[in-house]
Amino acid sequence: MHLLFSKRLLSLFFLVTFGVALVSCDSVGSDDGNGGTLDPDQAKSEVASVDSDLSSNLTELTDGSFATTLQDLFGGSSTASTEKTTEAPLGVVLLDQLAEQDITPSTTGVYNWSTSEQKWIAQQSSESLVLNFPASPSASSNNAAFRLSEYTETPVTLEGEQEMLPATVDASMAIDGTEVFSVNLSNTSFYTEQVEGSQVPQNFRLEVLTAPQLHTFQLDSPSKSEFEFEFDLEKDRGDGEKVLGFLVGATLSSDFDEVTDASGLDELAGSVELGPSVTLDYTIDVDGIDERGEDPSVEEVNDRFTATLNVSEQKAGDIEFARISQEGETIRAPVIVYPNGDQEQLQKAFSGTFQTIVGVPVEDVSSTAKSAANSVKDAVVQLF
Repeated sequence: MHLLFSKRLLSLFFLVTFGVALVSCDSVGSDDGNGGTLDPDQAKSEVASVDSDLSSNLTELTDGSFATTLQDLFGGSSTASTEKTTEAPLGVVLLDQLAEQDITPSTTGVYNWSTSEQKWIAQQSSESLVLNFPASPSASSNNAAFRLSEYTETPVTLEGEQEMLPATVDASMAIDGTEVFSVNLSNTSFYTEQVEGSQVPQNFRLEVLTAPQLHTFQLDSPSKSEFEFEFDLEKDRGDGEKVLGFLVGATLSSDFDEVTDASGLDELAGSVELGPSVTLDYTIDVDGIDERGEDPSVEEVNDRFTATLNVSEQKAGDIEFARISQEGETIRAPVIVYPNGDQEQLQKAFSGTFQTIVGVPVEDVSSTAKSAANSVKDAVVQLF
């Protein structure tokens, strides 16, 4: 039940951010920004600098304190003995025993992990659920603490069946007294109307700390034809500068429960933030693109997309589709068009960022996005 809710939230996130944000980059813009136009050489330099900063900041997702904790818990055997390397990782053992002992989010009390007995031992009563356990197989004591302070559920119809899904969650995990993970889910609501037997989310706010970075997901729907989704990734537990941000506004041609196919999506508009000073502002005429058929031309796509790359509110270039010669064949690819007319493939301009996220060749944008989505989704889903 909790896994299902997580997957649905994450599916919504990746559908909107990875799908829409990358597609929106395949477009052309005409807005000069609020502060004029950058010199082409400076614009290229700023793009290279942003790519380097993004690569460095995203690396913290894999080598920060939370990432190393996950590796310690799920990356190896539950025992240090070389003779038992086939045993399940410690994290899996801990979770399996929670299920076997019927310790659920509704459970309260303090539980300590007994390494000798390989089970959770109830210690004392508490208004919260507190789990004390070793943060790695080599830890000599229960130096990690997980605390679930608040948990409520709400009935929601999904695929014709009523499910109880989390409505509020307040939880955290600390290692040797230092918080490395937290999750806070609030403002969760669903429309009573359904699409294909499932209720549609109306609002939610989800904050997830994976030290040292804070992820914030927020959905707001003022009406059944208007949806706005926002994602922010910030440094220093949310107290530092922004690493990455997406804002997606979707406007439907009619209320969602009256839409019968993809043509009901009228327009997408928003921005992509790359660090604290670089933004990509975009508008996509979805209905106009749909009218062009399954294989619209480059010109037809560019006529219905606008996207402008700005640095510190100065225009650094436009993004558009172009025909590119690659390995003996002509392909369509998004390019940055700098103020002097020079072009650079978007995925090559941000090659370091793509390589950092998934470590695959930068030429394959679609598989890159899919791999990134699946990798992050699989990692985060384990936390619920």
